[in-house]
Amino acid sequence: MTENIPQVESVVYWFYAAVAGVGGLVKYLQKIVAGEKEFKPKTVMFWASLVIEIFTSAFIGVLVYWFCSGYELSPYYIAGLAGVAGHYGATIFDLIGKIIIKRATK
Repeated sequence: MTENIPQVESVVYWFYAAVAGVGGLVKYLQKIVAGEKEFKPKTVMFWASLVIEIFTSAFIGVLVYWFCSGYELSPYYIAGLAGVAGHYGATIFDLIGKIIIKRATK
C-alpha cells in the first residue's frame, strides 16, 4: 500500500505543474497579442522562450503546491493559485524572496 504513495504524489506534482504551465502559456500568448513579443514560429528563439516560460511557470506551480500544502488548503484553491502563479512566472520568485527576507528579519 505505501509503495503507491510516491506515485500518487508524483501525479499530483505533474498536475499542478501542468496547471501552472498553462498559466505561463496563456501569459506568453497574451504578450504576442499585445505586441510585446513577435510571433515568429519558425525561429529557434520563439520556441526557446516559450519553453522557458512554460518550464518556469511549471516549477512555480510545484512550489506553490508545496507552500499551500503546508497550510492544508483545498486542492481546488491550490490549483487556482498554481495557475495564477504560473501566469506570473518568474515574478513570483521575487515575491517569494521578499516574503522570506521579511520573515527572516523579524
